[in-house]
Amino acid sequence: MIMRAPWTIAIFCAAVAVAQQAPPKAPQTQQRDLKVERLDTPPGVLSKTVRIPVSYAVIVGISKYAKLADKDQLAFAERDAQAIFTSLISPEGGNFRVENVHVLTNEKATLAGLRREIDTWLPSVAKDDDRVLIYFAGHGFMFQGKGYLAPADFDRDRIAETGYPMDDLGSVIGGRIKAKSKILLTDACHSGAITPEDTENLNNRFGDLTKSLFSLTASRARERSYEVADLKGGHGVFTYYVVQGMEGAADSSGDGVVTADELAEYVHTQVREYTDNKQNPTSDKANYDPEMLLAFVPSKAKPAAAPAAKFGTLIFDSNMDGVEVFVDGKTIGVLEKGKPVSAPGLAPGEHTVQGVKMGYEPDGPRHPSRCRVPAESLRGGLDA
Repeated sequence: MIMRAPWTIAIFCAAVAVAQQAPPKAPQTQQRDLKVERLDTPPGVLSKTVRIPVSYAVIVGISKYAKLADKDQLAFAERDAQAIFTSLISPEGGNFRVENVHVLTNEKATLAGLRREIDTWLPSVAKDDDRVLIYFAGHGFMFQGKGYLAPADFDRDRIAETGYPMDDLGSVIGGRIKAKSKILLTDACHSGAITPEDTENLNNRFGDLTKSLFSLTASRARERSYEVADLKGGHGVFTYYVVQGMEGAADSSGDGVVTADELAEYVHTQVREYTDNKQNPTSDKANYDPEMLLAFVPSKAKPAAAPAAKFGTLIFDSNMDGVEVFVDGKTIGVLEKGKPVSAPGLAPGEHTVQGVKMGYEPDGPRHPSRCRVPAESLRGGLDA
């Protein structure tokens, strides 16, 4: 009389020789006698390789003006400069080396100080493959159809002599600074005086067309730029959202990298919404590399898809001694109770499994669909 063997072959399927396993998914169920659950898997990896260029920055923030009336003093420009500095040197942000970032605030941010740092220092240190950023928070003025940034010693009665012309700034950035990536962030009233058209003309006139100038300004030429007390203790609206964006909020692709296009889109949208369209940041979409790296925030990156497994392993366990196991018609050995045996080096896909013991009806061969080595890690039990 032939009897059905009261024993069980337990199969554990696990992908091996895999660089990274796939991210966890919801539990799955296949055939009635194959119970499947996900094994724990390590986090995924970033979807792109990130190279941080050598980077230099000049940050200017002026709240107190010696020659302007009390009503013309600003409240938060210095705080804005400090927030930009913190964001730039953060490993979860701009990734600038702290010694490569020069900060000028209030009485240190004179016209002579700006010219020393922007006109002299930056051109002397930046090389062709580097990244350069200039940030200005303070007053801006229009005079005889030209835009000026106001240093700390600015005099409204002598605008042309004491202001820093936007034309000069554009000439330095477009012609004298040798860097592959150039970033200009200006948070000042009338900072839009250097328009997208001006930026394009400057690069065509002064710059190497392989260079990229990303100019993001707080407002259009005839608009005000606002500072607000209820944004983290007080900030310019533009700067607040620049910092938020560079800390990862602008990373719409989820790859941990904040690009020029992503920051521009994020800042445009957030500032317009916050100010009810009273302040509209501007940028030149035609003249910069949209993939220019502004910040790297690895903690914000989503796990990337893991590569498919090249080989897998089946592990067999029996509840009785003397069970010979065959995989794809080839024996892998005789099982003893409580002593698992593995069949490594199996390609992902379907495999036929059979268990045989003298005096008992053979178990199997199992239909291939009931024993599959998956491309990702699974764990399952197969009852005879």
